[in-house]
Amino acid sequence: MTSKYCISSRRRGRQPLSDSKIFISAVYIPSLTIYRFLASKKAAHVRRAISDESHEYTFPHPEREATFQQFAALCATLKLQRLHISASIPPSTLKRFFQTAYIPPNTRVVRASTDRPNLGYHFLPVHPTKSKVSVFEATKRLVHALATTLGGEEKIITFFKDHSTAELFSKDMRCPVYHSQLATIGNNTKGYNLWLWDSGQSNLIAATTALIQGIDRPNVKYVVFHEGTYGLISYHQGGGRAGRTGSPASVFVVFNGAVQYIRVKPAADHQV
Repeated sequence: MTSKYCISSRRRGRQPLSDSKIFISAVYIPSLTIYRFLASKKAAHVRRAISDESHEYTFPHPEREATFQQFAALCATLKLQRLHISASIPPSTLKRFFQTAYIPPNTRVVRASTDRPNLGYHFLPVHPTKSKVSVFEATKRLVHALATTLGGEEKIITFFKDHSTAELFSKDMRCPVYHSQLATIGNNTKGYNLWLWDSGQSNLIAATTALIQGIDRPNVKYVVFHEGTYGLISYHQGGGRAGRTGSPASVFVVFNGAVQYIRVKPAADHQV
């Protein structure tokens, strides 16, 4: 099966159907396409399911939490091997991941280093009352200054917590915007706006967390987060869009310094 949501592939030649695999991106699990496929006769030949971005089972968007739970419960009933891949499941959350993904607690875990020493993180507090500059205005000024340092095909992503603020930033900075509420046809779709950024017609894109994972672009020099807090997983995923060739890159978090952000406990990171 080949679709936008999942791919089942097998090598050409003598490999039998019984060895078929299905590759699943957790981002698209809410789609009915996957459920229809798993309920079809074709799914009977699948013996292995490989899920990418599997941290979504533990740290899903609140609106998708029930969907992920249902999908995990469904997969647990199927007679197939399940392989989960993620660079964002800290050891402290592994027990919760096993529970939310319906995985036996004695499942083997293989870990490798995900260190990104080429990334520099900068947290920039803004005090609107003292400086008479809003966090939004400070973000625009920072991005404008960073844009003047870009070379060649280098790019910037600026993340926002809601699509309305991303839209406003896009309008003020005259750059494309990317979020889940865009139209599906016309000249303001996710695909078209991403193409504007990819093709170099704009070296800047404003986005919500809809762009925070699954985007592998080699020339992202800067990632900027407007306001806090997104949660550690989102910072890790979003910041990871920068410097993917190994070249030095920077991640900036611009936030209201007059607001006290309280980290309740490690287990609550997924709720932030």
